[in-house]
Amino acid sequence: MNKIFTLFLVLFFALPTHAKDPYVTLDVFASQSAVKKGEDIQIAIRQNIFDGWHTYWTNAGDSGEPMSIIWDLPNGVKVGDIQHPTPKRINYDPLVNFGHYGQPIFTQTLSVSDDFEGERLTLKGDAFWLVCDDICIPEEQKISLIIPIGEGMPINQDVFEQAKDSQPEIVQWQSDFSVNGAEAILNVEIPTDLHNQFTDVEIFPYDWGLILPTSDVMADIADNSITFTASAGDRGLDDIKQTEFVLKTGNDAYLITVRTGNVQIHNYNDTNLIFILLFAFIGGLILNLMPCVFPVLSMKALSLVKLSDKEKSHARKSGLAYTAGIILSFVLIAGILIILKGAGETIGWGFQLQNPYVVTALATLLFLIGLNLLGLFDIHGRFTNIGSKLTTGNDTKSSFFTGVLATLVATPCTAPFMASAIGYALTQSAIVGLLVFAVLGLGLAFPYLLLTYMPVIQRILPRPGAWMDTFKQALSWPMFASTIWLVWVLIQQAGDLAAIYILGLFLTIAFIIWFMGKAQSKLWRVIVVAFLAGVFVAYASVLSPKVDMNYEPFDQIKLDQMIADDPDQAVFINMTAAWCITCLVNEQTSLSQPSVKQAFEDQNIVYMKGDWTNRDENITKYLESHGRNGVPLYVFYGAQGDNGERPTPVLLPQILTADIILNTIKKGD
Repeated sequence: MNKIFTLFLVLFFALPTHAKDPYVTLDVFASQSAVKKGEDIQIAIRQNIFDGWHTYWTNAGDSGEPMSIIWDLPNGVKVGDIQHPTPKRINYDPLVNFGHYGQPIFTQTLSVSDDFEGERLTLKGDAFWLVCDDICIPEEQKISLIIPIGEGMPINQDVFEQAKDSQPEIVQWQSDFSVNGAEAILNVEIPTDLHNQFTDVEIFPYDWGLILPTSDVMADIADNSITFTASAGDRGLDDIKQTEFVLKTGNDAYLITVRTGNVQIHNYNDTNLIFILLFAFIGGLILNLMPCVFPVLSMKALSLVKLSDKEKSHARKSGLAYTAGIILSFVLIAGILIILKGAGETIGWGFQLQNPYVVTALATLLFLIGLNLLGLFDIHGRFTNIGSKLTTGNDTKSSFFTGVLATLVATPCTAPFMASAIGYALTQSAIVGLLVFAVLGLGLAFPYLLLTYMPVIQRILPRPGAWMDTFKQALSWPMFASTIWLVWVLIQQAGDLAAIYILGLFLTIAFIIWFMGKAQSKLWRVIVVAFLAGVFVAYASVLSPKVDMNYEPFDQIKLDQMIADDPDQAVFINMTAAWCITCLVNEQTSLSQPSVKQAFEDQNIVYMKGDWTNRDENITKYLESHGRNGVPLYVFYGAQGDNGERPTPVLLPQILTADIILNTIKKGD
């Protein structure tokens, strides 16, 4: 059974697949062809951003997240902080973010110690960033760079010139920063010959919360200094004795180091707070009409009809429970946001859906609810009670959890008036912020709550009847549409293979529900559960690595040298990519088999892997040299035979088995 199941997976995954192109790709450059021990060089990371999209500066402004890189460095090698180009203001009225368009270039200083061992250093890293347009998508890319140790010459000079031109000029101007009431005051001693440049200036603080991103800047020019005034943020300076600012004037930008003074948190007056609460309530009301919330509210629309036959107290309890579920969920999310922002994170509304586990759970729940509404199963068995029982019906518990679900699916949406309220809430004290989010939740819950307390309105609703079954089934399709959207979100977060996992999960759930409806015997139910458990074990065994295969990164120069200088050395080439499902399946089902690994070790076969996840000209040329324009590609270079000649390289099939690999390397002996 295991072999049949494996063959099914291989054939299934071998179907043509197309990975979604990222909105950002990275190129990595070194400033020198080699680096001496005990010296520093510069490395540059260039983002290639899709037209109209943007990434974020080190201080993202009202929302966003800057690029981060986790380097896997050899001993004796260090890299400095990421240096950003001068940012641009990105307006999403009423919020303002700081970020980059086009092809921004970031730099880092690479330091090699005197006691570094080796003839070259290999840098590998995982880069993470957030790219946004009308929506935001987290992306990541593995990057690498190989730099020989020795005397080097300048290379990639155009890239580093562009990086230098795009970054602010570092100047040593005396400056200090303080807050007086609602005003942030930055005083800078600027040379008099530059004063005329600063009549129109943008200020970008490296630390969040010092100046409101939306604030305009006023410049007051004195004899030897300029005082810039803006709206103060809400961050205290107890933990900041010194910070940095970028002053941008036209095409010029300057980076200054600033001393800080005591800050006084500004307070909005009661009138502003009342208006913001009104905006929050109206925004919550309008949120009921947004497409991301409609699928959940459609369930309550059906329950409204049923409520017409219920007693008043029951209807009101349902409305209050639904409202409580929404408000408590909004307050919980707000509390998490406030805590994380207080810890220095730059996050905003809807960021909990950045977690693939949350997305998977939510997609599964909506899929279950859709199946229930479609009538595939009824809520009467113990098994089928799980999941849908919490969000269907009119009892207090189901109404409460429907409110929780409505909040979860509402988080990716914004409505008119909401942006102002959320932006205000996340820049105020915790109490004010929680109050704003609570009123926002009240606005979302209010229409249903109003209906449960007004029997007059309930009387205009249609009477219960047979039409309700058709209406109930129709409501399943918005659920499935939302499930498709969440699966798409999951693919953006975790890659194409995540789609296989979650669709397999949906298939299993649907099969279990169908079979449980057919199998009335408890024995049959035990059998099917045991069978499915076995399928899961087999599925996991296929997709989980069997052994770790040691490999060398593909290097055309090294490959050519081995083939030319050591005719007894056999080499196995694996050209792969993270987005290639056939490649992944081959690695999991064939290349990771203990027998294959043992054969490679016994015959001293060098295993080289080329990662084509991101553009690599060397790998592209290698593929073309073998008449291919895509992956996977498997090539075996056998050792010389009895005739003293190395055999012709063997191209293996694109769908591998362990036997194919073993037979190929055996023939190459």
